[in-house]
Amino acid sequence: MAILITGSTGRLGSALIDLLSTTTHPLLAATRRSRPPPSLATHPTVHLDWHDESTWITPFSPPHPPITSVFLLAVPGTTPQVRNFATLCASQGVKRIVFMAGASAVKGQGMWAHLDQLREEYGITYSLVSPCWLNENLLAERYVAEIKQGFIKSGLGTGEAPWSAARDVAAVSLWALTVEGEGPENTIVAGWERLSGVEIAETFTRVLGRRVQHYHLSLQENVEYLKGLGYPPGSAQLVAQIEAYSAAGKLEQVPYEDIEEKIGRPMVKFEDWVEEHKVTWL
Repeated sequence: MAILITGSTGRLGSALIDLLSTTTHPLLAATRRSRPPPSLATHPTVHLDWHDESTWITPFSPPHPPITSVFLLAVPGTTPQVRNFATLCASQGVKRIVFMAGASAVKGQGMWAHLDQLREEYGITYSLVSPCWLNENLLAERYVAEIKQGFIKSGLGTGEAPWSAARDVAAVSLWALTVEGEGPENTIVAGWERLSGVEIAETFTRVLGRRVQHYHLSLQENVEYLKGLGYPPGSAQLVAQIEAYSAAGKLEQVPYEDIEEKIGRPMVKFEDWVEEHKVTWL
């Protein structure tokens, strides 16, 4: 009886695998690479490519153990595939699906509605794990380059939103995968700490001991800036819209969730996380 992890080489997937490795729960890491990367060298793996439907049945075929739970993470452009794969999982006897969503997920829409349908048809249980902003976004090459030069450009503005470390989101995901009974349909990863783009820059200023300034971009300015960084037009538009949503204060009212009770420890404070990774931006 194993837990299948998709997105296993990403920041969230790899953090979840690290946590699962400390438990007695067997895991199976899905990777689109035919030859597993070094990061998965000590873990059982299976080839699964969202764009090659013939690989989807592989995790449910010998010699792999029966899959009872699945962690689903959709990369951009794969939402239809992930929805269809979830249906396959249910048809293959999977009992629980944990889907990495976002704080703007709405009951009755998108993947949430599809999981409701699978519960009715197959009797699965499911849980959405919904972070707002991930600290590890700031480890991306574009942010590292900006912060080293003393600035951050974004559309985040002064709207405050919850930021979370990947290991906290992974810990919530592990809890959702292993909790007894049905558990909640949706867990928003949101502690008390809320930060704006300006406050993020101020945190970097304190930790790095030098000035880091936030430059707010309008929606269209942000789209053009991201395209200039090499983002495909569609991705640039999507990121800019999400940042504008946050800048408008839409995430300020995200309800506090007692994440610390679920994961059994305090959540990582943003400033402590920056301190932990400060060498990246020096």
